[in-house]
Amino acid sequence: RRLYMLGPFRDERSLMNKRCSRLSAPRGVRLFSGGWMSYRRWVFREFQFEASLWGHRWNGSTDFSYRVSAWYPLVIDPAVRIRHRLPYGKHSPEDFVRIRVSGTFFFFYRNVRKNALGWTYFALVLWAIFVRSLWRGLETRALRQTLRTFVEELRKGARFIRRPFPASY
Repeated sequence: RRLYMLGPFRDERSLMNKRCSRLSAPRGVRLFSGGWMSYRRWVFREFQFEASLWGHRWNGSTDFSYRVSAWYPLVIDPAVRIRHRLPYGKHSPEDFVRIRVSGTFFFFYRNVRKNALGWTYFALVLWAIFVRSLWRGLETRALRQTLRTFVEELRKGARFIRRPFPASY
């Protein structure tokens, strides 16, 4: 897990989600997930969510916050409490794969340099998603469908890399 969390895909959310209660003061981050974010209204006049990602929640909010953080500081404040109505991670194995793989391709294409290091990190992240998908597929006795979905999403992602849809922002 730590290996693929390096470089451009480093995701402070995974570190902060579990350790936020241990923080004694607010801490700057590069990105948030939707369940952790709150913005001033004026931010939405400058930045928009990518509408084409509807249904691929994992990286829609990550992409948004990453772009915002290039211009403004983002902070996780341990004093803030969040109540989720639907527990995070309660997706079917197929939805998990669909959300993670498609979101990773999108985030890579839009936000990561396409040099040897960027491609290496991208491959490591996809490998980690594959391993986690295997585990989820075995756990739920849906391995065949999970692997089929993973391959389908890889194909869609490869098509997107070759011919990306135009961004609405």
